[in-house]
Amino acid sequence: MLSTDTAPASVSRVHDPAPSLGDTAADPYSRWEPKQLQSFVDICRSIGAQSDINLPRVAVIGNQSAGKSSLVEGISGITVPRDAGTCTRCPIELRLSRSDAPWSSRVSLHWEYDPSGKPLPHVTEVPFGDPFTDKGDIELWLRRAQAAILSHHQKHNPADFLDKDGEDLAELARRAVNKFSRNVVCVSISGPDLPDLSFIDLPGLIQNENSDGDIRLVEELAKSYISSSSTIILVVMPMTDDIQNQKAAQLAREYDATGTRTIGVLTKPDALPVGALGAQRGWLDVLERRAHQTEHGYFCTRQPDDAERKQKITPAQARAAEDAFFATQMPWAASSHRDRFGTHNLTQCISELLTGRIRTSLPDVERKVTTQRTDVIRELASLPPEIADAQAQAFTLVGAFSADVGQVVEGSPTHTTLVHANKQSYAALAATIFATSPPFVPHLAAHGLFGKVPDLASLNLYGQKPLYLDTVRQRIQASVTRELPNNVPYAVKRAFIHDFQRTWEEHALRCVDQVEGAFRRVLGELIERHFGRFQTMKRAVRMVVFELLEEHSTTTKRQVGYLLKYESNPPSTQNGRDFADGRLKYLEIYKTARTQTIEGSTAAKQPADSQQSKPFQFGKAPSIFNIGSAGQSAPSASRTTFPRSNASHAKPEPIAQATGQPDSADPDIPHASEGGAPDDGYEDELELMAEVRAFFDISSKRTVDNIPAAVDEHMLHAYARALQDALVARLGLTAPDARARCARLLAEDACVAARRADLRAKQARLDGVQKALREFGSE
Repeated sequence: MLSTDTAPASVSRVHDPAPSLGDTAADPYSRWEPKQLQSFVDICRSIGAQSDINLPRVAVIGNQSAGKSSLVEGISGITVPRDAGTCTRCPIELRLSRSDAPWSSRVSLHWEYDPSGKPLPHVTEVPFGDPFTDKGDIELWLRRAQAAILSHHQKHNPADFLDKDGEDLAELARRAVNKFSRNVVCVSISGPDLPDLSFIDLPGLIQNENSDGDIRLVEELAKSYISSSSTIILVVMPMTDDIQNQKAAQLAREYDATGTRTIGVLTKPDALPVGALGAQRGWLDVLERRAHQTEHGYFCTRQPDDAERKQKITPAQARAAEDAFFATQMPWAASSHRDRFGTHNLTQCISELLTGRIRTSLPDVERKVTTQRTDVIRELASLPPEIADAQAQAFTLVGAFSADVGQVVEGSPTHTTLVHANKQSYAALAATIFATSPPFVPHLAAHGLFGKVPDLASLNLYGQKPLYLDTVRQRIQASVTRELPNNVPYAVKRAFIHDFQRTWEEHALRCVDQVEGAFRRVLGELIERHFGRFQTMKRAVRMVVFELLEEHSTTTKRQVGYLLKYESNPPSTQNGRDFADGRLKYLEIYKTARTQTIEGSTAAKQPADSQQSKPFQFGKAPSIFNIGSAGQSAPSASRTTFPRSNASHAKPEPIAQATGQPDSADPDIPHASEGGAPDDGYEDELELMAEVRAFFDISSKRTVDNIPAAVDEHMLHAYARALQDALVARLGLTAPDARARCARLLAEDACVAARRADLRAKQARLDGVQKALREFGSE
């Protein structure tokens, strides 16, 4: 922690302890050389593994013009760009490696962010130009690389910058929209007299800039590096400014409150005035750990000034001049903490601290890589498989979907939903059709005796307004034109039939809509099940499936219309036996009920011994239907015998008198008071009612069977038969461009594809780390 606390002076550097020989068997990484450790981290960073595991690294931060570039030059022995204002416009990672071979270098571009600053799904590091061996070329290569990084948003090809000269680069810098970037210029340098050390030089923190955005961007960039617990923070502070005023020191305190990761580097000691004794004593207290303590303390370096740089002194000459300065200049020459002065001591401390942290982190790195790799493989396995042959896959999906639709229509044991729903719709249709039965009641409206006639209790009128005998007679009389006497007009019989059929179309179409709705829901579920992974194909299939359903729905409704016309245009049946039986049944019911009505109205006026019965007969009424197969009529319903009161004991009161109605003035209509059969004059009406009711039974039963059969065939079975061919044709699966079309249809969901790509990239990075662990461990 950078603090104002004081403590006794200490003369030793704090380094991570080296492993003992006894630890080698338990920790295989203890035998790795510093060069191997540093190379391992460099490889991991080059493949982007830093985003998966915390790898130890060194980040150099400092205020603008703090002498940071000079320090970087002093450690690496190279010359970095020095423009007016901020010199470094993007992070520069220097990977130094000691080698007996001649000096050589290569620059690479490390892409982690897109032009808008968002992390890329795949981290890439690509070489920028060829390796070079002239140390004097490195500044120009760094300028070119930095220009390529800053121009990334303009979609320039980095290769366009390989031959740019200084003037071109200066012009590009002036016109650059982005002044800073998060992407990294990587510089690999090997040669004699170099330490095995890697560090990242970050753009200097800006304190005076017109753009607040640039200030925030540079500060956030520094925070993104030093916030990691594995980052060693190298804070560069000029001795010409008070330590409390330096933004870099404030950030270090914010992210490393205990000071365990921070190393302070004091620069420009030669810029302190000769007489500034107070400032010199204060900085000496910091160096000798009496003030602003951190765990690893502070170092002081002296780099070449402008005059020396102009003379182009060599790195060796610069280090010699630095040693001479601290050996001769007071108060530094008198300090007992000699290991706190000079670039060499600083470099040695950083290298030892970094390699020690890398070594101790390797077992944890190995565990994390193994765990994360297992998790990645498991998640990859859970994702839908990729499509190898889109056209073949499209045919497979369409075939499986069509087969499932066929199973749904047939109602296989595993596909019962639609059949069960349709059974309910068909049952509801039957109930509504049967509820339209003609509500005939075989007595006069004024009697009010309906509830007293037991035989009529079973005739459910379904809430309809009753049709009494007198109502039927009125309609017959209203329809009479040129018929002979005692002939009921055909028109009135047909009108009664049309009355009960009038609402059948409404009920039938409602049933069709219900079946279509249930089928539509099932189809939607099947589409989601088979094509939900492929949104483009799902939308296309959904369109075809429901277009085809609309077509079959239209056909079904047309067929239903035909069936209903068959029932009414004109009414007919070839089922003569059932019609005759039905007519006979209802005629018996109506006449029995009518006889009971007459007897109930006269019984109170007759002596008890006159309540004996004898049979009487109604005459045969002709049928209104041509029901025979060759002009044959149905079996006769004549001579049906019904009980009646004995006319020899008492004359039944005429119906007109019993009901309070005036007697009929028509002499052709016999009265019950006359001799012979007690005909009350409603025989024609009863015959009509029986025939209409019998035909209703036949017509309604045909309808409640035929409508579901038509719906099943035209809406469901025909649909299932046509579905696969319609999908193949309308989706273009056999068109000349079928392969391209299928590739578009089966394009994977963008989120799934992106996730798979991310996982594969991560697996590649983790595989790279494991490979590096194996290779370095076997050396």
